[in-house]
Amino acid sequence: PGKHERFDVMELVRDCVADFAVRPEHARADLGLSGPDRLSCHADRNAIQSILENLIDNALRYGGPQVRVDIDVAAVGSSIRLQVADDGPGIPEAQR
Repeated sequence: PGKHERFDVMELVRDCVADFAVRPEHARADLGLSGPDRLSCHADRNAIQSILENLIDNALRYGGPQVRVDIDVAAVGSSIRLQVADDGPGIPEAQR
């Protein structure tokens, strides 16, 4: 198991979004982020970062060259909801 630590999840998400935004292959993509300025959590930072990077990468890779990807972070009770959504074509029904 990974090491749990207290950190600002919004800082992690902003850094991750910024890393993807400057990549030339995503120059025409539209990345959006909504959430509070700061949101403290106690979790495995590396695991959260890995999951987030995977979700954003998949949305950008399979959403098409001008995909819009929205990342939403919110406190829900004692949990944190991190949602990545895109307006890409989705998985064709025959491949599901």
